[in-house]
Amino acid sequence: MSENNEYNTYEKVVGDNLFSDSGLDEMQKSESYRIGFKMFRAMFFTCLVIAMIMIAAADTMGNTVLTVMGLILITALMGFYTLYAVLTAAKGIMPDKYAKRNANPIFLAAICIMTILIVCLYLRGYLGTVKAACLLIICVMDIIQCLAARHNFKVLKKQMEEDNNEQ
Repeated sequence: MSENNEYNTYEKVVGDNLFSDSGLDEMQKSESYRIGFKMFRAMFFTCLVIAMIMIAAADTMGNTVLTVMGLILITALMGFYTLYAVLTAAKGIMPDKYAKRNANPIFLAAICIMTILIVCLYLRGYLGTVKAACLLIICVMDIIQCLAARHNFKVLKKQMEEDNNEQ
């Protein structure tokens, strides 16, 4: 599906609102996207902190419903973050510093070891279910992001080869 069709579908479903860019020229759209990106980033990190505080407080109070809601929120946040990483890697536009760090095999190995350690601590009874679940969600999403970063470099290499072949 082309971006134009996705845009038209969004406009039909949502209609004109603050997030609509209909009637804007390219410079205005670019500035709108830049502002939107910064606001999304701020909202993401704010919600992540709130979710972690909510999980910690609810687990301490023994409130199962609030704990589950916190886990769902953190899963959704990390899911969107990971999806963003996968989509940027597929286009080869992942930030270079982030991609280099995450594509490092030592970083990936450390996350895998940490994941195994969390499972072992949980099975031995040293780590509660909620903390183990929260940490495992983060570790699994980090593993996916590491694999996406490695893919980012494959995409960049392929793009450079295609550019060299065209010249």
